[in-house]
Amino acid sequence: MKSKLIPKGRRSRLFELSDPTWWSLDRRNIPYEHPRDNIIRQCLLRLRAKYYSSTYQRQDDDNLNHVFNQLVIFDSGGNWVLNKIRNSIANAINLETSYSKIDKKVDIGKLVFFEHYLPYCDRFYRGLVSQKSSIVWFTHLRKHSYSLNEILFALNNAFLVIFQSKHDYDLLVSMGLKTNSIHIGGGVDEIWNEVVLKNYTDTSYDFLISSNNYPRKSPMLYQKLAEQNPDLKFCFLGRGWSHLSSLQNVTILEIPYDKYPQIFANSKCLLSFSLVEGGPLSLLEAVHCGLTSVISKTGLYKEYTTHPNVHVLEHLDDIKLTEILEFSKKNRGTKQIQPSWNEFGKMIVSHINIKIQEFRIE
Repeated sequence: MKSKLIPKGRRSRLFELSDPTWWSLDRRNIPYEHPRDNIIRQCLLRLRAKYYSSTYQRQDDDNLNHVFNQLVIFDSGGNWVLNKIRNSIANAINLETSYSKIDKKVDIGKLVFFEHYLPYCDRFYRGLVSQKSSIVWFTHLRKHSYSLNEILFALNNAFLVIFQSKHDYDLLVSMGLKTNSIHIGGGVDEIWNEVVLKNYTDTSYDFLISSNNYPRKSPMLYQKLAEQNPDLKFCFLGRGWSHLSSLQNVTILEIPYDKYPQIFANSKCLLSFSLVEGGPLSLLEAVHCGLTSVISKTGLYKEYTTHPNVHVLEHLDDIKLTEILEFSKKNRGTKQIQPSWNEFGKMIVSHINIKIQEFRIE
């Protein structure tokens, strides 16, 4: 279908300019950018979205009562957590499943699952997925070339948005999210089922940080705490912490994931002071095995504000580690069993099936 909104000869060039991958945050190769360019970009993206909406709206309206016959899972080649999410859904859903990079338009009648909203937005604005055909797993907002309005426009045209945390769910709804959405925290691997915590006084580490080093994880704060408290032992479990190796009270471990439960069992308390977070997954693992956790006010914090061995910090500018250890000593050991990845997949698929029934009724 040819667009009447864009002259034939200019269509491909306008689509190139409005492609979010072209309008990336890295502008080092662009010698000069006029302030009005951002306004032009916004107009182009909206024109592009309007074009695709008008193109597929009639097709979608004509197919409201059709039966979805396949689930296409976006294959980003991501980390093991994303693989767990994708596989748990593929194993639970009663549809033929395939994996794809989605570099061409997906046929009507196929559901598409994205484990992150950014690749979904890219494909949506390029017209590769139809309205109300995509399931989007949402962890947390990130810095990128999309405005909030562009994200909301794309999400409001999704089939279902699944939030990892109620914090982000409430935030996006307050900002204008109107599409059908739910929040499901995540799952834990079966290797965490048999964890037995060591006695508090027998542990090797006072504080455990189970995360790779990213700016949003507050790495400088952890470094400051370790430097100011040489008598307390810190364990950094993940990649990117080698710059702390000179500190005598710091242990850095890069080990296979199936060895993680041993480190959790040998620690007094998990720390997670992220500025922006979807989970973290380490919080679910700690709660599952009874390890005390002290976390910042982001990600899954709303789900665990009343949990006996989870403490949510209001601010990160005055952290008292001695008080945290006292809290840990009193509350460590209270378990709350978390869903397995298989159960997690079944929960998501149950919501997908409910939405499919609503879709047919409409």
